[in-house]
Amino acid sequence: MSIRERILPPAGDGAPPAPPQAPDPIDEGPMRRELLRQIGELEVQLSAARPGWAPTCTTPKRGPAMAPTPELEALRDELLRALRGPASR
Repeated sequence: MSIRERILPPAGDGAPPAPPQAPDPIDEGPMRRELLRQIGELEVQLSAARPGWAPTCTTPKRGPAMAPTPELEALRDELLRALRGPASR
């Protein structure tokens, strides 16, 4: 057996191999619900800790919208920093 025979697969019927299957999409629903729960809880705590503070329900660019998961994570982290105060920054 030559080196070429060992490296190249047999020609077969000439059809190209099937493309790999796409992975199943990830269900972000449970993670989003938990993030929204955490955000709601933090907004309640922050409004109790800082009178006059009110959460916003709109984004500056689009108005009301369904935020992507990374934006929800960033919002939760921002609320945590605000609740901890300037000492934690």
